[in-house]
Amino acid sequence: MRKSYFLLLILVFSTYNLRASMSPEPVAVLPAGHAMLGGGGPDNDLCSSVTAVALSVDSTLTFTGDNTAATFDGDAVEGSVLFQFPFANTWHAFTTTECTNVTVSYCATDSGWSNVWRLLTTQCPAESEINASSSDTTTCANGNWTFTFNELEPGTYYLPVPNVGFGQGGGPYQIELSAASCGNDDQGTDLCSDAVPQQLSVGATLNLSGDNSTATFAGDAVEGSVLFQYPSANTWHAFTTTECTNVTVSYCATDSGWSNVWRLLTTQCPAESEINASSSDTTTCTNGNWTFTFNELEPGTYYLPVPNVGFGQGGGPYQIELSAASCANENQGTDLCSDVIPEDLPVDTTLIFVGDNTDATFDGDAELGNVMSQYPSPNTWHAFTTTECSNVTVSYCSTDSGWSNIWSLLTMYCPADSLINASFSDTTSCANGNWTFSFDQLAAGTYYLPVPNVGFGQGGGAYSIEVSAISCTVGVGIDITTSTDWQVFPNPTTGDVSISTPNTSGPADLVLMDMTGRAVLSQQVVLKAGGTVQLSLDAHIASGTYLLQMTTVNSRSSQRLIVR
Repeated sequence: MRKSYFLLLILVFSTYNLRASMSPEPVAVLPAGHAMLGGGGPDNDLCSSVTAVALSVDSTLTFTGDNTAATFDGDAVEGSVLFQFPFANTWHAFTTTECTNVTVSYCATDSGWSNVWRLLTTQCPAESEINASSSDTTTCANGNWTFTFNELEPGTYYLPVPNVGFGQGGGPYQIELSAASCGNDDQGTDLCSDAVPQQLSVGATLNLSGDNSTATFAGDAVEGSVLFQYPSANTWHAFTTTECTNVTVSYCATDSGWSNVWRLLTTQCPAESEINASSSDTTTCTNGNWTFTFNELEPGTYYLPVPNVGFGQGGGPYQIELSAASCANENQGTDLCSDVIPEDLPVDTTLIFVGDNTDATFDGDAELGNVMSQYPSPNTWHAFTTTECSNVTVSYCSTDSGWSNIWSLLTMYCPADSLINASFSDTTSCANGNWTFSFDQLAAGTYYLPVPNVGFGQGGGAYSIEVSAISCTVGVGIDITTSTDWQVFPNPTTGDVSISTPNTSGPADLVLMDMTGRAVLSQQVVLKAGGTVQLSLDAHIASGTYLLQMTTVNSRSSQRLIVR
């Protein structure tokens, strides 16, 4: 994660990216348009002043211009994305007369143009935006952006060209728009061997659509393969990668009745050996449909079957989104804690750690005498760094539900020495019953997370872990109000303490934290109204002032505890 506003702009542009433009008559070139209006910007400084050019299927249009003197006034309606990030823009427009897929390319523009709007609008000033269906920086040899807008309905579309400054865009430019008929989309084929592979570049997205209502099974799979054992009628799609890629397949845009899908790929037609998904879940899609990922796919062509299983569980029209990320951009975990490169974890952000600990070893993981050395499971490691007191949550929701055993702890040392136990943990937050655990009041610093392979079907193999951080709600410089719901005594203490709970019963977590916010001791207890529970203080806990935090199902409160 980055903190600078400058890099925030890059992130925003990547999120609200331009959609495709269309092209008029073959290779029509618009004038550069440097004439000024009333001392303002160029003659295409306002969206409303641009004359739309016809864009026909199978034609190309070239837009040229210079937005050095562009202004923002009148570009966007308050509340729109362009209004939130008011960069000076020049404008171009095109008109289509049929359903069209449009590609917009900055290849001919200076390679300094690393930030562009990857969107279109149909209103002037801009209000709602049409985001690009896919985008990449690999098609252009100079690393500039290319993006597409699929299935644009007939109409007029406006394309803003931003001057973001900082050497990332602005000045003379040349943009090429090309158009293809929507009828050229890959709608899926009944035979794997008839599927035409589409290029899937890192950072790009493919939208696959089709209808398998009349699909058949004949010729889909080799005898003995998984698809042959469960012969559902399938349609097929295919994609090609040119580098190591992590691919995500999402059924979010498909009717929520699609509860059964193939979470696999194959490289042969008919299908023989299968490549199973690295992780999968039904929580990413709001309609409960499947999302699954394939990590570290080698360069090559892959085939995706779309089954019609009937019984109301899948079949008919569908829409699938494929997105690709570079393997090099993911922290895959390392076998040795000391080899991990920590990633920044600012407050209110999330990190995704993915990896595979199938071949992990234990050597060098932990110092003799601690819990990890007593239970020496092979581990891979990840690490994150915080710069302020943070409450950190670690979730295994996106990992296969077979992962029933994990380490609910962190360490600040390599090999692991003293350990920081989770403040709270549960198996109910994840729909698949996997673990989620939290570490409250972590002081600024670097923390290491081990991912164990315990075997026995309880954990090991490919995984995806989400780590998120929020600001501490209790810590240094914040007044602590003594709760009247429970008491701790003796206080001050030279040893163990008792906690009385006059009105509270049920399970609870007790966490003892030093005044930097670091948890030094945790214990799970069962409270009884009118009773007491004991907290044993370890001999190594130094004298000083601590916070004793109690978390129950309904509340969390803290009291000061002085150890002498």
